[in-house]
Amino acid sequence: MLDDLIKRLADGHFHSGQAIAVDLGLTRAAVWKQVSKLKQMGLNVDSVRGRGYRIRQKLDLLNLEKIQTTMSASAQSLIKSIKIHTVVDSSSAYLKQLLQYPERRVDSAAEQYFCDDSAPGYVCLTEYQTQGRGRRGRDWQAPFGSSLCFSLLWRFDLSSVAINGLSLALGVALIRALRDYGAKEVGLKWPNDIYWQQKKLGGILFEVFAEQGGDGYIIAGVGLNILMSAQIAQKIDQPWIDLTQVLPGKSICRNTLAAKLLEYSSLAMQEFSNGGFDSFSEHWQEFDICRDQSVSLQMGDNKIMGIARGVDSQGQLILDTEQGRKVYASGEVSLRFE
Repeated sequence: MLDDLIKRLADGHFHSGQAIAVDLGLTRAAVWKQVSKLKQMGLNVDSVRGRGYRIRQKLDLLNLEKIQTTMSASAQSLIKSIKIHTVVDSSSAYLKQLLQYPERRVDSAAEQYFCDDSAPGYVCLTEYQTQGRGRRGRDWQAPFGSSLCFSLLWRFDLSSVAINGLSLALGVALIRALRDYGAKEVGLKWPNDIYWQQKKLGGILFEVFAEQGGDGYIIAGVGLNILMSAQIAQKIDQPWIDLTQVLPGKSICRNTLAAKLLEYSSLAMQEFSNGGFDSFSEHWQEFDICRDQSVSLQMGDNKIMGIARGVDSQGQLILDTEQGRKVYASGEVSLRFE
């Protein structure tokens, strides 16, 4: 019901409430309730007597066929299925449920993914997340259809692959994709935040799930700002940027961009399976916006000051502190002393 209404209003034109009610088999009151849900998801919906409803900003809805036809055959062969949802709590939580609760694998592609090893990847994209999360449990602000939110579930043989550095390798892949798309100055803030001129453009959340016998899975959740409204921007507590500002004048196609990000990500996962972080280390150093900068590293309640010196062969942060050179496997880096 909500999906049908969104598709009807996605063109940015006015549509009669009566016509919508007839076409969708709803009462006018039910249509109004569905429109209210759209507003709650951050969409600017106009309601004008005698004209009906419209979404003020035309939507570029995610489309499976457009994404798949843009990806190469080699990348597609690595992904068992790409699922697009209108609303989920979060794309990573959706994949985590598939992984941990077999009874929730209601479609054949999900069941086949866990029953054979023909393809290591499974993808969930969503137009809107009700419980999207960033680093340290922060809310991830992303209005409906105005960002790219997706998660990648990937199978690894943990007995033969050292997983250290994988999240950094994925960050390198996303930067390669974005630069290929035209965003030439994007870079990485350790461990895997995407930045443009000291402002956050996106990020990655990473979870590892080990199983008996050496097999394991990772879930990588990716969020990328495309077009942020002023209303949403007021809720963000750090310097931010969206791709519309990074690429002024460029018509950004979310399906083309999604395909490119999935292309680079899936091929990077395969490359990491074969060679680990070594094949990504040089590019990480190139994309690292913190290198040779004064930074603070937040680890729980502790804050460590120092000069960032890149990463080691395991993707750990190298930091020159007053106590000497140290390496850190986790924490949150800031380029601003507080």
